Amino acid sequence: MNQNQFKKQMSGITSLAKKLEQPLRLLFAVKKVVDFGRECIELGSDLAEVQNVVDVTFPAMTAQVDAFAKSAASSFGLSETMAKKFTGTFGAMAKAFGFSESAAYDMGTTLTGLAGDVASFYNISQDEAYTKLKSVFTGETETLKDLSVVMTQNALDAYAMANGYGKVTAKMSEAEKGSSAVCLCTGSINCGYRRFCPDL
Repeated sequence: MNQNQFKKQMSGITSLAKKLEQPLRLLFAVKKVVDFGRECIELGSDLAEVQNVVDVTFPAMTAQVDAFAKSAASSFGLSETMAKKFTGTFGAMAKAFGFSESAAYDMGTTLTGLAGDVASFYNISQDEAYTKLKSVFTGETETLKDLSVVMTQNALDAYAMANGYGKVTAKMSEAEKGSSAVCLCTGSINCGYRRFCPDL
């Protein structure tokens, strides 16, 4: 192949590439728009699910949860959606232990704020902090040890006796057990969250 033939072939390839450039750009642009649309639909679905948990868990306190969530970014570094998700889940777990809507709200917002603080302090993701703090209700306390919280049966009993419960956990209702576990956790992490703990 001589130089003229080579230049002619290169010119043909360049011409073809220029002809394909615009359709390819359009194709990539359309893909980005489709991906963005899909992400928006997924986000909308996630928001609807989060709001549903809040509405079901706090039927008379949705406005308070909304106000708390709106302030969560400046107070705890949590997005409004994350604050609602965490508050809704913690609140639902507290209600399963027999707490009233108001007490569940206090626990939910306290643990949500703590999740933001823990994530920042321990340099972990907010979801990881949230998962660790859910252990207060689930009894899977191994993850709490990463936050310097040792929640053994003996520790819960000692905490309960020293902090106004007047009985060990074996003689407590589920609500009392939940309250003592949350108070032990928040007190051990020592971020000043003690709003719903016994006033001593």
